Amino acid sequence: MNKHLTILFLLALTSTSITSFAQNKLTGRVIDASNNEPLAFVNIIYNSSNQGTTTDLDGYFAINSKDVLEFLNLSYLGYVPKEIKKSDFAGKQYIEIKLEQEAFELAEVTILPGENPAHRIINEVIDNADRNNPEKMRSFSYVSYNKMYFTIDTKDIDKIMKDTVPQQDSISNDTAAPEKTLREFFEEQHLFITESVTERKYRYPGNNHEEVLAHKMSGLQTPAF
Repeated sequence: MNKHLTILFLLALTSTSITSFAQNKLTGRVIDASNNEPLAFVNIIYNSSNQGTTTDLDGYFAINSKDVLEFLNLSYLGYVPKEIKKSDFAGKQYIEIKLEQEAFELAEVTILPGENPAHRIINEVIDNADRNNPEKMRSFSYVSYNKMYFTIDTKDIDKIMKDTVPQQDSISNDTAAPEKTLREFFEEQHLFITESVTERKYRYPGNNHEEVLAHKMSGLQTPAF
């Protein structure tokens, strides 16, 4: 009799241990509620002792606790925090949890154009022009390069050729598109170019000397500079 009681007691104890162990072990996966994509590194806190774990790269997690699981608290940046009660996973070994994305409403921001920095610089130059006038110095000298050229706006070629060249039916095929030839020509060359290099020397109060060191004029030539 005692032997039978001992066996029954051991069986009951084993059954209780297995049941208790099953209640303390839970695996699962956390996914996005809108697209079912796994969420990695979600924080999961269980029970009042603030024990916790996180999901892996595929959203899976596993909890092995010596205490019975009472609840799960999940938090993740950009998602609404969620609490899973014991009744939601009681008797389960695996649970799938969906988190909702948190909507953020941003306040309206109005951006107004400020002052162009170039305008400030230009205004400073104008305001200080008299103070920085080089002719108020005792003396100075410099060498300057000047260039001026005359050309034709290629956008006006069509109009010019229409007024000066005979119609298509009165010219040969070799000159079927003279405006194209002129456009290409004036895109590479100018009608007239003048260039000069000048040296200026000044000594207070009014001794001013300016000398042209080099000068060049050319017509219908490819720009030299």
